[in-house]
Amino acid sequence: MQDSKSKIPSQVWQQYGSCPNGTIPIRRPSKNQSTNRKVIIHPNHSLTCIYLQFSTVLTTGLSYSGAKANIKVWNPFVESNTDYSSSQVMLRNGPLKTFETAEAGWTVNPIVYNDAKTRLFAYWTVDGMQNTGCFDLTCPGFVQTSQDILLGGDITSLYGSEITIQIHKDPYTNNWWLIYNDKDVGYWPGDIFPILKHQATLVLWGGEVYSPKVGTNPHTATAMGSGVFSDVVFGSSGTIRGMLIEANSHDLMEPERLYVSSDEWDCYDAYLLNERKSELKFFYGGPGSHGDIIDCIDIYKQPAFNHPALKNHTIQMKSSHLQSRSDGSSTLQDSNSPKVRLQVWQQYGSCPNGTIPIRRPSNMNHPSNTKIIINPKHSYSVVLTEGFSYSGAKANIKVWNPYVESIYDWSSSQVMLRNGPMLTFDTAQAGWAVNPSLYRDNKTRLFAYWTVIKSLNTDYIELFVFISYVDGMQNTGCFDLTCPGFVQTSHEIVLGGDISSHYGSEITIQISKDPWTLNWWLKYNAKEVGYWPGEIFVILRHQANLVQWGGEVYSPKVGTHPHTSTGMGSGRFSDFIFRTSGTMTGMLIEENSHELKQPETLFVSSDEWDCYDAYLLKSGVPEPVFFYGGPGSRRNRRCP
Repeated sequence: MQDSKSKIPSQVWQQYGSCPNGTIPIRRPSKNQSTNRKVIIHPNHSLTCIYLQFSTVLTTGLSYSGAKANIKVWNPFVESNTDYSSSQVMLRNGPLKTFETAEAGWTVNPIVYNDAKTRLFAYWTVDGMQNTGCFDLTCPGFVQTSQDILLGGDITSLYGSEITIQIHKDPYTNNWWLIYNDKDVGYWPGDIFPILKHQATLVLWGGEVYSPKVGTNPHTATAMGSGVFSDVVFGSSGTIRGMLIEANSHDLMEPERLYVSSDEWDCYDAYLLNERKSELKFFYGGPGSHGDIIDCIDIYKQPAFNHPALKNHTIQMKSSHLQSRSDGSSTLQDSNSPKVRLQVWQQYGSCPNGTIPIRRPSNMNHPSNTKIIINPKHSYSVVLTEGFSYSGAKANIKVWNPYVESIYDWSSSQVMLRNGPMLTFDTAQAGWAVNPSLYRDNKTRLFAYWTVIKSLNTDYIELFVFISYVDGMQNTGCFDLTCPGFVQTSHEIVLGGDISSHYGSEITIQISKDPWTLNWWLKYNAKEVGYWPGEIFVILRHQANLVQWGGEVYSPKVGTHPHTSTGMGSGRFSDFIFRTSGTMTGMLIEENSHELKQPETLFVSSDEWDCYDAYLLKSGVPEPVFFYGGPGSRRNRRCP
């Protein structure tokens, strides 16, 4: 039964110790952890599943004595402490409303575990989850035999890797055994099941979302799988393969027929890839409700024009610099730019010409509070070039969703142009960020930021439009359109919009100064978003003297002990072999000629090498590739 393809660390806790023979590991519940299993009410479950049976099996009661699968591990967004998201293997018997089930897999369940980590779980019920239902060892029932495996243990070692789950009935004792990554965990005694004791009549593989808001309007934004709709090409969605069953023979075999079902196709979908020459693969998941409210605002009434320097500003609808250069050799558009869906919100609508989309902040947003950005609390792993006058920069940035420890932290990856002294620099930058304080969730979002010096000596004004700093982020800083400054021209792109549709894919960011107007234009995936007017900058208005690509972590716990566990990039140290870390390609600059070219010299830097590292690959590749990132202190003893 061993599967050589599922080779990952079993559980995180094993890095720190083990239990001796004759004992079993049990996770101690936190003070705030709920032990009320009756919160799980069946009508509020949204289940995407495959029924391993013919359409007539349910009526004839074909006997199943086991099931197995390899399940890709993700960490989906869970909207509130009353929701959960899981992916599992399930065996079932009994009527629809009072079925008995034994199931196991991974889950993100804040109400049970008091956090949003991905954890191994086991669950059983004997009445369709109406009055019974128990996770792990929180109530009598499951008998654990393993000293190595912790039910409820953190298995977030490698998102996108697989775990193997198998449930198998012992034909002599009628106990249902749970096997995790080819190790026996324990069993549900046959005595606790009136019907399932003898056999299962239904086997399901797939994802599940629980929320009081399932089937309501507004729908829950709790995601299923990875939070991406079924992705057959890249496999970035929930994915289950190696689906096998045991019938009366107790031999593992592929089921003859599979039926695909989803309760809410617009929120979570499902797709079965059934090719004769390869194993069965099931793709599933989705974002639920994407959660953002987008307002279409008249382009002439956008926040930018509340800036004192822009009272008489005339909107520049397109960059004269970019539009005037349409030949293939000189255009700033890269024909090799990755083709990905622009933003999640575009699945649900668009804004008409003459308007711009603005993300409406939630009641919990605090966009005016920008002084939390204190430079010593930033940690960078970057590659940079300096020594010339720069008028533009570009890069392809791989998109990830790093773990962010608290609402006071954030993690970002960006292209930055800068001018000025180290402690009082002006900057414009853009990329992606996970910023719970600003966006009130842990989704990966497009951002722009800037800051400017009102006077060279005093009175700094900071504007954070997803791309710009002006006083070293000490007193100023503005994201997106949360303060006046950035002029948006696109009716398609939302600053602050969710771009988590394909983790591991790339976005292209370019910032370029129009030589005629001195406006700094932002392009996202070859589409113009808008610009920072030259009038709002003091030093950066004319040129940048430094270009920087890479990752950034902000936390009050940067440089302290204990250090923050907020990740950078993908949350993994630089990986130039499999490229599973933060990765940037196509790093180009513009100088006075306004032609894109590779920089002559590049310097690699990291503020905290034991927490986040950086590596520039120059040999054996057509262009330099930059790898960066790290887990902070999470599962990393080197980071203080």
